[in-house]
Amino acid sequence: MYLKKILNLFILVCLFILFINTQAFAQAYNFQKFPPKAGLSIEDDLNKKLDSQLIYTSKAYAFLTWEDAVFKYIPKNTVFFTAINGRPSLAIKFSRSFLPDPSIIETVMKERVLGLSFFSFTGKGIPITRVVFSFPDMLQNPLMLESSLFITEPDKQDFLKAAMKTDTIDFFIKHEDWKYKIAAATYKVKYDSPLKLNNEIKRVVGNMLNEFNPQTTELQIKEASNLMYKKYKSPSDGVNPYNTVWFKYYARISKTVIKKTKYKKKFN
Repeated sequence: MYLKKILNLFILVCLFILFINTQAFAQAYNFQKFPPKAGLSIEDDLNKKLDSQLIYTSKAYAFLTWEDAVFKYIPKNTVFFTAINGRPSLAIKFSRSFLPDPSIIETVMKERVLGLSFFSFTGKGIPITRVVFSFPDMLQNPLMLESSLFITEPDKQDFLKAAMKTDTIDFFIKHEDWKYKIAAATYKVKYDSPLKLNNEIKRVVGNMLNEFNPQTTELQIKEASNLMYKKYKSPSDGVNPYNTVWFKYYARISKTVIKKTKYKKKFN
């Protein structure tokens, strides 16, 4: 009888290990199967222009400034997520009331530690990701910007795909007091914490894919985001040093122009 109990326990442990491995495999497989986007991202639009050029030539170029692509359109004090040429990118335009002294941007980006915290959230059956960006203009009381991501939003999906494969992020930052002729301040940052960027992205992407409904509407996504903002009274709610991916300055990005090159495929 005792040996039978031991054998049954051994079988249960083996089944549990098999279940965990199967789930991990299924989740890894799903990462390659993002649902279709609900429109064109910045990079999709550039690729579309390149493809139209390749009808007449063997090599095509496309250029777009961050000013024309992003900063003219995004609301102030929000984080815009995208990816260009496989590089995850964030764009932020600070207002005067939110960040009175624009000179602090250079100090923060080059000398202090930035943070990104990722939380899974489901509102009315719609799985989204809550992201909190910590910008330490004051060391003890950093500015925090809260965003929501859904798996089919075009530029956000590009960001998620790119961030799963790298440990750096490109930042493009502007301030309301800077004239349009002044290009954005540009920085590359690299994660510097026990919590890894790609692992956090894989976790929240897996959660969204597991609950994803292809019939989800734009209105439902907005309602889920509104519920998220109501639940968390402040962007700092739920954020702590242990659930945050920390980043440090890595390099200056020399260009604020988005450039893509594409060649016509040759068939033998």
